[in-house]
Amino acid sequence: MIENKLDFVGVKHVHVRYESLFNDDDDDTYADEWMKVFHFLGVGPQEELTMGDVRRSFEYASTSATQHNKTIANYKKVKEALEGTDFWNLIH
Repeated sequence: MIENKLDFVGVKHVHVRYESLFNDDDDDTYADEWMKVFHFLGVGPQEELTMGDVRRSFEYASTSATQHNKTIANYKKVKEALEGTDFWNLIH
């Protein structure tokens, strides 16, 4: 419904699935959803970008403007729980 409304009023947009942006565990899989975003914006890699490339860039591209220690009530516990795991890079 939202996409139809955007089309109706002429708003340029691209449809991507959040799950497809983050949930592929195979580093060698092409990051098609990310390439759709980059192609739409006209920046960044638009060919042969892999999920491994995307994951390696996460430390450089914050998805939140606010530091987690200000937005997570039990930040210290969460930080300790994530330390040494594959999810450590998600806390900042």
